[in-house]
Amino acid sequence: MLHRPLRVPYLQALKTILPGGALPLRLLKNSSALRTAAGFGLGGVGYALGNLLLARALPPAQFGVFTLFLALVQIGASLAPIGLEGQLNRRPGGVVSLGRPLLTSVVVAAATAVVASTLYRMDTALIVALVISITAGGTSRVASAAFQSRLRFGLALGLSQGLALALLGMGAFAVIAGGTQLRLLAALVAGYYVISSGVGWGILARERPRGPTEAHSFLEGLSLLGITAAALILMQLERLLAPRLLTLEDLATFAVVTTLVGSPLRMLQMGAGYTLLPRLSTASTPEERRLLVRREAVAVMLIGGAAALVILFAAPWIAAWLLAGKYELPTVLMIAALVSGAVKLADGFATTMVWALGSARQLALLNWVSWTCAGVGVIAAWLGSRWGLIGLMYGVTVGWVCRGAVAGALAARLLRGGPLTGALQPGSPAHIPS
Repeated sequence: MLHRPLRVPYLQALKTILPGGALPLRLLKNSSALRTAAGFGLGGVGYALGNLLLARALPPAQFGVFTLFLALVQIGASLAPIGLEGQLNRRPGGVVSLGRPLLTSVVVAAATAVVASTLYRMDTALIVALVISITAGGTSRVASAAFQSRLRFGLALGLSQGLALALLGMGAFAVIAGGTQLRLLAALVAGYYVISSGVGWGILARERPRGPTEAHSFLEGLSLLGITAAALILMQLERLLAPRLLTLEDLATFAVVTTLVGSPLRMLQMGAGYTLLPRLSTASTPEERRLLVRREAVAVMLIGGAAALVILFAAPWIAAWLLAGKYELPTVLMIAALVSGAVKLADGFATTMVWALGSARQLALLNWVSWTCAGVGVIAAWLGSRWGLIGLMYGVTVGWVCRGAVAGALAARLLRGGPLTGALQPGSPAHIPS
């Protein structure tokens, strides 16, 4: 069921910004995206502080290695369910077993370990922690998606954002101890994912309704996986390319600037997509969908614009105070991170709409487009790397613009009309065209 529409017209709402900050409170009350983004924001603060504390405690090269380790874990854990979490949200209420996500997570973890060993010569102990983290993380994501599909956002967020608290504790420990070993940090990350997966599936086992487990099309899952994989590669592309095209010190600098500048916009993007996906799937008319998207978009744009201004002025001071002058953050670098964050936010809205409402053919189209644009981002980043980290960041942003433009066109078509021919309905099987 949709939340109540805003009772104040948008132009009138804009005029209420000044009197006592009424607009942010009203938007927070009426926008589940903002409420969820607030939850993501709390996790984001912990994640950011944890990373910044580790950046202060570790030498730049070691922090760069840990950043790469986290990037590979997040990519692997997100790919591990092979699109199953998206299927749960497209058809809410289904019963899922642990077997499929556990099997696919093991396969993806092994493949990621090969990449880490071959391309980055990662330490054996880190690779073992990588395999455990991805296997447990993939199953944990499916449990979180099951709660998300039932609109139990608090429990879902608790499973998905707990790593932020773990990183915060790790960062505090590293600063107090004057440094720490990368192997210990990796082992702690693996331990967190094991606990998260155990808690999530334990709750699901106790609440599991009677009845057969719903069969989710593996082919549809592959199509959804393709969209997710391309987005993940674009999201982590700077972290994956910097050690190859630039240096580990550049990777560490990027991690610091994107943590300080990009994290708030990233939290808004995740919050909007997290709530829009299941709610768009259950909206019954085009008018309801347009109203929902319009309300969430206005709310997120207003909050995001205000956040960008605050970030631009506060980030240098925070970096100088928290990192003790260890990293320099030029204004041009922060602007590049803000531009990237804004483009990702717009892409997230459009992609979520296509994911929730698109037909199997449209999902397959977005899949191929996503991979093409990921390739565009790789080429543009490679070309831009001759101008250093800033050029690499803008090159990756070109890939996001490419995908966002196509996703936006598909989303606009879906919002204009009624259900399109071939659109997947809840409970219907998916047949992804070859």
